[in-house]
Amino acid sequence: MYGIIGNEISYSASPRIHQSIAKLHKRKINYSLWDISPAAFSEKIPKLITRLQGANVTTPYKSQILPFLNFISDEARMTESCNTIYRHNNQLIGTNTDIAGVIATLKSQIPDAQQFYPIIFGSGGAARAVLQALTNLEIKEASLLSRGGKIISWLKTKFPKIELNGLPDKFHRQTLWINASPLGGPKNPEFTLIREHLERFNQPGDYFFDLNYQPKNNPLQSYADSLKMTVINGWHMLIYQALAAHQLWFPNEDWNNFPVQNLMKEINYE
Repeated sequence: MYGIIGNEISYSASPRIHQSIAKLHKRKINYSLWDISPAAFSEKIPKLITRLQGANVTTPYKSQILPFLNFISDEARMTESCNTIYRHNNQLIGTNTDIAGVIATLKSQIPDAQQFYPIIFGSGGAARAVLQALTNLEIKEASLLSRGGKIISWLKTKFPKIELNGLPDKFHRQTLWINASPLGGPKNPEFTLIREHLERFNQPGDYFFDLNYQPKNNPLQSYADSLKMTVINGWHMLIYQALAAHQLWFPNEDWNNFPVQNLMKEINYE
């Protein structure tokens, strides 16, 4: 049994993506959407996870799910966030494939991503996945913009291999703007804070990577596009993290040369 665990997730594209991955791999998968209210979470999760072969986890349960699992991967431990559960030797293991999703997106969309200066909006689980991805790519510094001063100080100790700064006084190279916050997404469409920074500091050649994937070409992404920035929609990350989940759920299958472009056509992304 496979599916996604979250709250108010009727908009989720995960069932369509995972069923399409299975179809392209000549396999069927029963993938459900488990929309659980916060009040019912502690009661329903223990019963649900005993029947799982694999699952995805989304807002607001990426951290709350951790105590219910048998083991936590290094990726989930570093980010304190689990978006994928898989079973190994009858034990439930939580990991974070968002990291792999960010890395694969940057490598496929920005061949020289290490040459850009990252500026990240947000400080939650998605931002921590981005920071770990940048660390894995050996990017040494970035700016982190968030209203929470204390959490930024904590993140500096959590990710010591990347120097986290405020907004730079001068921009000496092209910027990779990364929205790892809910701003501009389906649950929080307002994005004044991000708009102000993009309007003041964007430069020709900048990229804007929005982890939000719904709605496609949302007003925030359209605004970045109007500034002549190259916009990367969150669909790419969603697809790559889903592929990483399938590789954990079905480790004995051959995942070399998986047709990612065919998958995008299958789900009508392109």
